[in-house]
Amino acid sequence: LGPVTATALAKPLDIDKGLVSRALLTLEIEGFAMRGLFRVNSISACETRFGDSEEWCERRLLARIGRYTIRTLRKEIEPVSPAAFMRFVLHWQGLSGERQRGPEALRDALYRLQGFAAPAVAWESSLLPHRISAYSQNQLDQLLTTGEFMWLRPFTPVKSTRRVGPVRNTPIMFFERSQIQNWLPWITHPDLTAGKLTDWASLSSQANCLRDVLLSNGASFFVDLMSMTGLLRSQLEEALAELVAWGIVTSDSFAGLRVLITPSSKRPGAGRGRRNRSRTVETAGRWSLVELTLSHQTTLPDGSQDSGPIAPVQDVAIEPEQIAVALLDRYGVVFRALLIREHRSLPHWRELTRVFRRLEARGEVRGGRFVNGFSGEQFAWPEAVERLREFRDPNNQTGTARPVIVSAADPLNLHGITTPGNRIAAVSGNRLLYKEGVSIAQLVAGEFHWQLTPDPPAEWSARQLLIRNDPTTAVVTNLPRTVSS
Repeated sequence: LGPVTATALAKPLDIDKGLVSRALLTLEIEGFAMRGLFRVNSISACETRFGDSEEWCERRLLARIGRYTIRTLRKEIEPVSPAAFMRFVLHWQGLSGERQRGPEALRDALYRLQGFAAPAVAWESSLLPHRISAYSQNQLDQLLTTGEFMWLRPFTPVKSTRRVGPVRNTPIMFFERSQIQNWLPWITHPDLTAGKLTDWASLSSQANCLRDVLLSNGASFFVDLMSMTGLLRSQLEEALAELVAWGIVTSDSFAGLRVLITPSSKRPGAGRGRRNRSRTVETAGRWSLVELTLSHQTTLPDGSQDSGPIAPVQDVAIEPEQIAVALLDRYGVVFRALLIREHRSLPHWRELTRVFRRLEARGEVRGGRFVNGFSGEQFAWPEAVERLREFRDPNNQTGTARPVIVSAADPLNLHGITTPGNRIAAVSGNRLLYKEGVSIAQLVAGEFHWQLTPDPPAEWSARQLLIRNDPTTAVVTNLPRTVSS
């Protein structure tokens, strides 16, 4: 019979619906039958009216129907070329077409970039300005102050146990604060996830002192930290920088990190008196320890145990579903090759594949072959599949013919991954120029590279675009058409 309601099952048997319902419940307890809403469009209005919209189906038959449905949906997919995928993903990320502006645009951009590690300086020099019209630093600070998002330096293994403070190329991630506990097991120091803080001994005495104060007092302003630690201003800045470099502290705005990655000689007010020199860092918001969600007992430097303001214990073997969803939000369509651009601490593809398959079985994502030229399974949001079809022909999309500047630190630096050529180092000063989904020029370590046939006027225009790094100028630039499909 397949999925059937209790009413539909009782009618041909000419028995009371209540008896059928009790029998079905018994079969459910035995694991033989399953219930749910399996065919939304097939339930009659009469059954819905009397609250009998729940369907029943034999467990193995339901699994067979699910597998058949997935195979059918996968066969319906017509894969597109890598160039078409690039046109799609540039538009999906808001780099092509009309750029949005305002707080909602910033919120959407951070949502799609959640969990991506980019150099600290690249966020406000390229990633956000390229997605948001009229972007300003105040917009990011105001959004972070609301507590909706937070920033964090992910853990990266190094040979030395001692770390210096953050520099311009220090990797920084943004997260929704409500989702941070799903990310911490993957991006924090292994000793933290194991509940052992043995590496605290490698911190400087100032950093240890600051950590103890933050552990005892919670989020605190810079001025208060100076008072509680007894450190000089320069010592406190160095201690904060050291804890940031370990991924242990964050602040409730981006201004604090902005100060730490800016040389003292270039900070506002430098050289015009002590009061002006400290104004920016003193007004940069509160600093706090990142919640160590996997350990309640904390080992202090002297070996004693302390119960700080730490969240409840969680299971380390957490399913990376939130990370899989974030990747789908970032690219729309996900396949193994794209993970090359992600931080190496994130789950392996085989772990993510299990999550994607489960989401596909629930009908939340589509699986199949969406982009030609890449082996292995591919997964996509249903709405992304529809949008991907629209970008099959470059002539069908307005706004995609203009060149698009992409920072090499951007997740869409897919040169050498989805497009031909060698990979380009994810350094904020390196840039690429895409046109109709094709990388036509690159600026790498100050050297300009042109990928099309020689054309001095077009090459000069492309070079100026990459040097200026201004997405608004790309609208008026006349570059030759590329041969892409």
